[in-house]
Amino acid sequence: FIPSINYDEISNRAPKRARKTYYSRMIITFLLIASGLLFLPFIHFWVYGIVLIGIFIGELGFRNAGYTLLDRTVIIQAGYFSRTTAILPKERIQVLIGEQSFLQKRVKLKSIYITILSSQFGRTYQVRHLDEKDVNRMIGWFS
Repeated sequence: FIPSINYDEISNRAPKRARKTYYSRMIITFLLIASGLLFLPFIHFWVYGIVLIGIFIGELGFRNAGYTLLDRTVIIQAGYFSRTTAILPKERIQVLIGEQSFLQKRVKLKSIYITILSSQFGRTYQVRHLDEKDVNRMIGWFS
């Protein structure tokens, strides 16, 4: 695929404690959808299925999140239904940001945002809910 980069698979995945954050985000979204459908007749049974779909999508996001640091390259992977894998040479990275919300701080998680310059506009890749130490290591690798 890219002969100058040799990698087998994503070596660092989202930690198990991040699973709850992936689930909660999707469950809240699908609960809002399900609460709107409760007012329709003959649909009450399907509301439980809609919440289960949210759990399934959260699990997909959790399993797809990860990264690998190589010598001069970072490989990040994220997505729900379609997995996006970005192979980013260090020389092409414009901005690398580690961000932490209040809820992420409680469970020691961070999100990473990497922006590269592609054509006239930049493209930002993100992986949410990674381990705080891993994101700090990536920031140290970049600086």
